[in-house]
Amino acid sequence: MKLDPIIRELNNPKIERVNKITIKIGGLLMGLSYIPQIYKIITTKNVDGISLAFLTMVTLAVMTFTLDGYVIYRKTGEKKTMLAQLANLIPAIITVILILVYK
Repeated sequence: MKLDPIIRELNNPKIERVNKITIKIGGLLMGLSYIPQIYKIITTKNVDGISLAFLTMVTLAVMTFTLDGYVIYRKTGEKKTMLAQLANLIPAIITVILILVYK
């Protein structure tokens, strides 16, 4: 299977516009997805049933994606990946800290 047609299609301006939108929406949704958990932890002061190991691994993974976004920004000036991952990283760190505080 030749990759040339696939690569050409990925460089299509319409697909690039869709990608810019989906990255922003995805990053925002991921960041917002932590809010109910953060709210529940703060209001109940209860972290039973929340896996610290899982959230720590997810947070470390998001840190690497954020670093990748920073590298892309430094190389190309494109901030979308870094900002989307930061929108995910900040609430992830807050959630891990809250688990450690209330454990």
